[in-house]
Amino acid sequence: MVLTFILIAFLAGAATLAFYFCSLLHSYTPGFGIASIFFSVIAIVVLLAKQQYIKKWIADIAVKRYITKNH
Repeated sequence: MVLTFILIAFLAGAATLAFYFCSLLHSYTPGFGIASIFFSVIAIVVLLAKQQYIKKWIADIAVKRYITKNH
C-alpha cells in the first residue's frame, strides 16, 4: 500500500516537473524531453551508486529493524 502511494506520488511529481518545463519553454516536446533526460541522469547515478551506498544503507536499516524487533 505504501509502495503504491510512493509510486503514484513519484509519477505525479514527474508529470508536474515535465509540465513546468513545458510552460517555461512554451512547447510540450522540449519540456518532456528535458524531464526525461533529468530522470535518466538520476537513474544512471542511482545505478552507479547502488552497489556502494544504497545496498549498504538498506541492509543497515533492515538489520536495525530486525534487532529492535527481536530484542
